Amino acid sequence: MASDYAEERRIAELAIQRASLLTQTVLLARDKGSLNKEDNSLVTIADFGAQALIISAIRHNFPQDIFIGEEDAKALRSDKQLQQRVWELVSSTHLDDKESEEMLGTVNSREEMLEVIDLGSSTSSQKGRVWVLDPVDGTKDFVRGAQYAVCLALLEKGIQKVGVLGCPNLNTDATNIFDGPPKTPGPGIIISAVSGYGATTRP
Repeated sequence: MASDYAEERRIAELAIQRASLLTQTVLLARDKGSLNKEDNSLVTIADFGAQALIISAIRHNFPQDIFIGEEDAKALRSDKQLQQRVWELVSSTHLDDKESEEMLGTVNSREEMLEVIDLGSSTSSQKGRVWVLDPVDGTKDFVRGAQYAVCLALLEKGIQKVGVLGCPNLNTDATNIFDGPPKTPGPGIIISAVSGYGATTRP
């Protein structure tokens, strides 16, 4: 039986898939555009780019929903070179399946990208429908090529209804788990769940 949140789950999976592709592009780059935020935590261009893609995809399909994200666009507004790098990532990252890509919509300009990132500045998750995201969970591990996750959840009146995790570096065939870059990077997996309907995984 289909859940009441089947559409949200599908869009969230596709959004996480596309954002994960962006993070993998950054992972291959020598310079990951890292900087320290005011709270001394690490952020990279992958964090900014993934947040832009996730929020834009959700907003395209559910325009009344609000967001709680990890980042804001303050650093990008003050650093045009960094802003350009993020824009190049956001504007060039697409799903291979044209129909799926069209479902997510696109970010059409640098200014729209900055505005979308800033939409993640909400602070309350107790009212209405709120999407909570961590574009790169484990940024320090991401920078060194270890395991990290791209995370998204839908809360309704403070109760979690949908959750999706992208694990781009995870190799499900690995026989050992260790803290460090995988010796044999896997194709990665996406794990998703709807409250009361169990969880599924897919490449």
